[in-house]
Amino acid sequence: MARPPDQRQKLDRTHYSALLLGTDLPTSILSAALARSGRDVLHIDPNDYYGGEWAGLTLSQLVEWGRRRAEKHAKGKQKACDAVYIDFPYSTASATQDRQNQLPEDLLKLDRHYSLAVTPTLLASQGPSIDALIRSKVSSYATFRLLEETAIFVPRSAQDGEIETGVAYGLQHVPSSKEDIFKDRSLSLIEKRKLMKFLQSVMELEKEAQNQVAAIIQPANPQDLALPYDEYLKARFGLSANLIHALAYGISMLPAAPSGLSSRPPITARPALDRARRHLGSIGRYGNSAYLVGQYGGAGELAQGYCRASAVHGSTFMLDVTVENLSRQHQPPDHPIEGARPCWGIEVDVVEGPVSADWVVASQELHHRMREDGVDQDDSVAGSRIARGIVILDRSIPFRKPAASSKEQSPQQYAESSSATDSTASTSLSANDKPAAIETGLLVFPPGSVENGSSSQAVQVLMMGEGTFSCPKGQYVYYLNMELPPDSEGPSISPRQHLEPYVQQLLRMARASSEAEWTPSIEKSQNQGECHPLFSMFYSQKSISHQPPAHDLANENSEHRIKVDFPPPAPSSIAPEYDLPPSLADYTDRATMQAESIFWRIVAGSARDTDRPPETQTPEAFKRRAAEKDRRRRKRRSPEDFQGRAGAFPHEENSEQVEGGDIEGYAWDDVVEFFEPPEAHSLEDE
Repeated sequence: MARPPDQRQKLDRTHYSALLLGTDLPTSILSAALARSGRDVLHIDPNDYYGGEWAGLTLSQLVEWGRRRAEKHAKGKQKACDAVYIDFPYSTASATQDRQNQLPEDLLKLDRHYSLAVTPTLLASQGPSIDALIRSKVSSYATFRLLEETAIFVPRSAQDGEIETGVAYGLQHVPSSKEDIFKDRSLSLIEKRKLMKFLQSVMELEKEAQNQVAAIIQPANPQDLALPYDEYLKARFGLSANLIHALAYGISMLPAAPSGLSSRPPITARPALDRARRHLGSIGRYGNSAYLVGQYGGAGELAQGYCRASAVHGSTFMLDVTVENLSRQHQPPDHPIEGARPCWGIEVDVVEGPVSADWVVASQELHHRMREDGVDQDDSVAGSRIARGIVILDRSIPFRKPAASSKEQSPQQYAESSSATDSTASTSLSANDKPAAIETGLLVFPPGSVENGSSSQAVQVLMMGEGTFSCPKGQYVYYLNMELPPDSEGPSISPRQHLEPYVQQLLRMARASSEAEWTPSIEKSQNQGECHPLFSMFYSQKSISHQPPAHDLANENSEHRIKVDFPPPAPSSIAPEYDLPPSLADYTDRATMQAESIFWRIVAGSARDTDRPPETQTPEAFKRRAAEKDRRRRKRRSPEDFQGRAGAFPHEENSEQVEGGDIEGYAWDDVVEFFEPPEAHSLEDE
């Protein structure tokens, strides 16, 4: 509904270089890059919070977000696999509807203490995302913790070979470095040697970055890389089933059984080894872990940090506003420019008069608003969605920490001490057997490891405690993630039905491991030994996006409109047959690469020189010229370096021309350093 004129405001300018719709992470990174390169940016979000699908929300905001999604499902636009379920199991509300729309008083009092991620992520310690954060200085706006532990759920009856289903369990620590392997007493000497051989072969991949598989291909058997990953590990290194699961699901973070199903191709060694390479290459930068966990909601806090950096460089931001009209125009209104290209005219409910922009970039959720037919083309299909669950408990689960324990236990010994059967679920571990509490941990359930769970899909559970500022003291947030099965198995089953067996297993583990650290007032006098969720929510998101076809990119460039897909697609360098759904650690890196790609498309599309050959006007060509300019700038020394030196004078401006000519209209400081190729920075380090 349009706002009255007295509630509208006039902007400082009426024409912008770019209009960005939505503050999701890729768009926020793009906003900071465009602003830093001297462009005028108008950034709008219809929500009253930052982040979009990447947001970190309070508990009440998350309930409202889920309610809106549930209403969309109720209109019949989506399938059962897109259903949203919200519950407060300990609440005394009698009606499900009341429990879905009303926060219990105990949790409402703590509402601002929650920062819950709609899209949970891990941040790799090496990669495009962390490099961009550091180079852009947005890292000063964010805080992180190391991922303290990664463990694989092992049923008590598991032996080398097929994993058998059971309710008793052990947690197998995932060794990802030489130090971990040497200290893990649950591994035999032979197993340690085999793991070391695997780690050495993967680290060779890091040294062969330009030819990622050259180090492991043997001339006699290059076909090994086409084997399913589990078969490759067994044939090449002779690993046991438990170690294969640790490597496949704890290090490579595979979403499903590598051998695949009849309706899904197997996950071969090539993409799995590339993930292992990136994992091992990230260990040691900030500690003995490959990943950082973002505080205050993770990716949502990063999006807000980039928006802040964009605002510092002059961008205009508006939240909780509505774009009433978006149309193509021949020239900016009120400011006719001779020879100007067509632009986008925008009418916003809180802005007096129309404004215009050369480019429009919109999140997938908002992209339909710029389409003439007004249709929201969500190209998600069954089999390309991920089921997510957010569960809040009053205690942690027993992650095993070998390095901190004076008495090491094998998974089988640990299972016996846990006694996690239904009949003894309320029995706590003895004081000597209780593992040290941690604030961050990743638990993976391999396919077939949980009774009534999926036989083909793995489930990743990311735990965050109060130290991540995601929840109040004494509570723990568990993010459950499972790639939905192929079309023949999954679309008619809701996310809650898929994840419920794993929630029940978490509850059994929590009951056996520790006592409640936070108790709602309704239970202070009863059932204090019970363990049940304080809050649970289940929903689904699109799990994979593909690079747009060339003709779609051409249309977007010609019309100066770009859609920001969610989740971010894999880099174009990855062949479609090796493109796996993103893991928790892939999201932020892909978002950064997505923003970089759009940034150079806008730079190239904004060039007005038509006299140069077309091959010098591509985004790749502009990116190469910008990197070369910056390399030359880095080689020139500052005049201050020559002060006080007799006979020493600063060099004159380098008169050499960069291949393809200069970028017309852009100065040296227009090069966005956090989008530079790695080799540009390696030159500075030499």
